[in-house]
Amino acid sequence: MVRGTKTKIVLLGAGGLLGRECRSSLAELGELIALERKELDLTKHQQVRAMLRELRPTVVVNCAAYTDVDGCETRPEWAHLVNALGPGLLAEATRDLGAYLVHISTDYVFDGNRALPLGYKEEDPASPQSVYGKSKWEGEERVRQANPHHLILRTGWLYGIHGRSFPKAILAQALKGGPLKVVKDQFGSPTWSRTLAFQITALLRAGVTGTVHATAHGHCSWFDFACRLIQLTGIKAEIHPCTTAEFPRPAKRPANSILEKQRLLELDLDRMGTWEERLEQFLQSDWETLMQELKGVP
Repeated sequence: MVRGTKTKIVLLGAGGLLGRECRSSLAELGELIALERKELDLTKHQQVRAMLRELRPTVVVNCAAYTDVDGCETRPEWAHLVNALGPGLLAEATRDLGAYLVHISTDYVFDGNRALPLGYKEEDPASPQSVYGKSKWEGEERVRQANPHHLILRTGWLYGIHGRSFPKAILAQALKGGPLKVVKDQFGSPTWSRTLAFQITALLRAGVTGTVHATAHGHCSWFDFACRLIQLTGIKAEIHPCTTAEFPRPAKRPANSILEKQRLLELDLDRMGTWEERLEQFLQSDWETLMQELKGVP
């Protein structure tokens, strides 16, 4: 169990979509030191080692990553530095300190070709198809090799009030009044970042190690997600489905991003809920802030 006055948690990537949600949930477990990139840059290896030696955490939670999937295609060296070498460095440093490392990974480590409605289990072989996916898979492997006291948590289709996300993009377009075209042949499980932060805390509290999948239950296409979002908000918008082929991007997107949550269920630690109920909760919780941001209200 990870909890108590002697628990010192260092949170990396604390300014991002997931990191900002983790600040409050992780604080329940002990002393929390939340570091944004400007305070600790994962690419500056000597700085990272020195900082961790100075702080001597018992737990490090790594939410830092280069998540621009298309950007990774044009900046593969940077993707490798942040997503592969960075986690490896953290694994070595935490091993030397006798600390527990939690590392966030992605559905992109799989090829996305599995026939629906089946998803990918934790033990299924990886076969990443993009620079982003390959860099994240290498990061996972470096963590496994360097520190046995680790938790690798894979998630996907993450959204929330902080940073960029799919609901913000859809609502911004809808508010402008123009018709929307949304991909109908990519499937996954939309996951609220706040729910995931609570899930990470539950796994940490239980001291779970190994690889765990954590997304909301159920699945849909991006088109289905957009339609449900517009329906819940009551915004009048015209939405048309399109195919992935009609929306070419530099990086290949998985057609199937569904992650089976086998270990969460076996451990009886599931906190994820369905994607539909969590989307409603997100809108109820953050609607005012969301509208102020999208309408440019200070």
